Amino acid sequence: MSASRRLGALLVVGGALALAACDSGPEGPGVLVARVTSPQPLGAVVLELTGAGITGFEARGTTQVFGAVGSGATPKHRVILVSPAGATEIPFGIAFTDRSGRMPSVVAVAASSPSNVPVAAGGLKVRIER
Repeated sequence: MSASRRLGALLVVGGALALAACDSGPEGPGVLVARVTSPQPLGAVVLELTGAGITGFEARGTTQVFGAVGSGATPKHRVILVSPAGATEIPFGIAFTDRSGRMPSVVAVAASSPSNVPVAAGGLKVRIER
Protein backbone atom coordinates (compact mmCIF):
# COMPACT_ATOMS: atom_id res chain seq x y z
CA MET A 1 0.00 0.00 0.00
CA SER A 2 1.43 3.37 -0.96
CA ALA A 3 1.98 6.16 1.55
CA SER A 4 -0.86 8.24 0.09
CA ARG A 5 -3.30 5.31 0.35
CA ARG A 6 -2.25 4.67 3.94
CA LEU A 7 -2.76 8.35 4.74
CA GLY A 8 -6.19 8.26 3.08
CA ALA A 9 -7.19 5.14 5.02
CA LEU A 10 -5.93 6.70 8.25
CA LEU A 11 -8.01 9.84 7.60
CA VAL A 12 -11.14 7.77 6.91
CA VAL A 13 -10.67 5.72 10.10
CA GLY A 14 -9.90 8.88 12.10
CA GLY A 15 -13.02 10.60 10.76
CA ALA A 16 -15.19 7.60 11.61
CA LEU A 17 -13.80 7.51 15.15
CA ALA A 18 -14.39 11.24 15.56
CA LEU A 19 -18.02 10.87 14.47
CA ALA A 20 -18.52 7.91 16.79
CA ALA A 21 -17.23 9.97 19.70
CA CYS A 22 -19.76 12.77 19.11
CA ASP A 23 -22.27 13.00 21.95
CA SER A 24 -25.61 14.62 21.23
CA GLY A 25 -26.41 14.63 24.93
CA PRO A 26 -28.10 12.26 27.34
CA GLU A 27 -30.70 9.82 26.08
CA GLY A 28 -33.48 7.85 27.71
CA PRO A 29 -35.52 8.69 30.78
CA GLY A 30 -34.06 11.00 33.38
CA VAL A 31 -33.82 14.52 34.76
CA LEU A 32 -32.35 17.61 33.11
CA VAL A 33 -31.31 20.56 35.25
CA ALA A 34 -33.04 23.86 34.53
CA ARG A 35 -32.52 27.37 35.94
CA VAL A 36 -34.60 30.51 36.16
CA THR A 37 -32.45 33.63 36.22
CA SER A 38 -33.52 37.14 37.10
CA PRO A 39 -31.75 40.49 37.48
CA GLN A 40 -33.33 40.84 40.94
CA PRO A 41 -33.87 38.29 43.73
CA LEU A 42 -37.02 36.20 43.42
CA GLY A 43 -38.99 34.46 46.13
CA ALA A 44 -41.22 32.50 43.76
CA VAL A 45 -41.99 32.02 40.09
CA VAL A 46 -44.74 30.21 38.18
CA LEU A 47 -43.71 28.60 34.88
CA GLU A 48 -45.82 27.01 32.15
CA LEU A 49 -44.07 24.37 30.05
CA THR A 50 -45.63 23.15 26.81
CA GLY A 51 -44.43 19.92 25.26
CA ALA A 52 -44.59 16.16 25.43
CA GLY A 53 -42.43 13.83 27.49
CA ILE A 54 -42.39 15.65 30.84
CA THR A 55 -43.10 13.29 33.74
CA GLY A 56 -42.44 15.58 36.71
CA PHE A 57 -40.35 18.20 38.44
CA GLU A 58 -37.65 17.99 41.13
CA ALA A 59 -36.19 20.31 43.73
CA ARG A 60 -32.53 21.38 43.46
CA GLY A 61 -30.61 23.05 46.27
CA THR A 62 -32.94 25.03 48.53
CA THR A 63 -35.62 25.42 45.85
CA GLN A 64 -39.05 24.06 46.74
CA VAL A 65 -41.00 22.72 43.76
CA PHE A 66 -44.75 22.24 43.32
CA GLY A 67 -45.79 20.96 39.91
CA ALA A 68 -48.70 19.58 37.98
CA VAL A 69 -48.18 17.45 34.89
CA GLY A 70 -50.76 18.03 32.17
CA SER A 71 -52.12 15.70 29.52
CA GLY A 72 -53.48 15.91 26.00
CA ALA A 73 -52.03 16.12 22.50
CA THR A 74 -49.77 19.04 23.47
CA PRO A 75 -49.64 18.90 27.26
CA LYS A 76 -49.13 22.02 29.35
CA HIS A 77 -47.45 21.72 32.73
CA ARG A 78 -47.39 24.27 35.55
CA VAL A 79 -44.64 24.42 38.12
CA ILE A 80 -44.21 26.77 41.07
CA LEU A 81 -40.64 27.33 42.24
CA VAL A 82 -40.11 28.81 45.69
CA SER A 83 -36.76 30.17 46.87
CA PRO A 84 -37.15 30.66 50.66
CA ALA A 85 -34.19 33.05 50.98
CA GLY A 86 -34.65 34.69 47.59
CA ALA A 87 -32.19 34.27 44.71
CA THR A 88 -31.33 35.60 41.27
CA GLU A 89 -30.90 32.00 40.07
CA ILE A 90 -33.41 29.29 40.95
CA PRO A 91 -32.40 25.73 39.96
CA PHE A 92 -34.84 22.83 39.52
CA GLY A 93 -35.08 19.55 37.64
CA ILE A 94 -37.42 18.44 34.87
CA ALA A 95 -38.00 14.69 34.50
CA PHE A 96 -38.40 13.49 30.91
CA THR A 97 -39.35 10.17 29.30
CA ASP A 98 -36.47 10.80 26.85
CA ARG A 99 -33.86 13.46 27.61
CA SER A 100 -32.81 13.59 23.95
CA GLY A 101 -36.33 14.55 22.83
CA ARG A 102 -37.56 17.97 21.82
CA MET A 103 -37.27 20.64 24.52
CA PRO A 104 -40.50 22.17 25.81
CA SER A 105 -41.35 25.82 25.36
CA VAL A 106 -41.32 27.70 28.66
CA VAL A 107 -43.18 30.86 29.68
CA ALA A 108 -42.86 32.66 33.01
CA VAL A 109 -46.46 33.30 34.09
CA ALA A 110 -45.89 35.17 37.36
CA ALA A 111 -43.13 35.99 39.82
CA SER A 112 -42.69 37.64 43.19
CA SER A 113 -39.87 39.04 45.30
CA PRO A 114 -38.74 37.37 48.55
CA SER A 115 -41.13 39.74 50.38
CA ASN A 116 -44.03 38.60 48.15
CA VAL A 117 -44.20 41.76 46.01
CA PRO A 118 -45.20 41.01 42.39
CA VAL A 119 -42.33 41.15 39.89
CA ALA A 120 -42.67 41.44 36.10
CA ALA A 121 -42.15 37.95 34.69
CA GLY A 122 -41.15 39.25 31.25
CA GLY A 123 -37.46 39.69 32.10
CA LEU A 124 -36.94 36.17 33.45
CA LYS A 125 -34.84 33.64 31.57
CA VAL A 126 -35.22 29.87 31.74
CA ARG A 127 -32.42 27.58 30.59
CA ILE A 128 -32.63 23.79 30.37
CA GLU A 129 -29.25 22.05 30.28
CA ARG A 130 -28.90 18.92 28.16
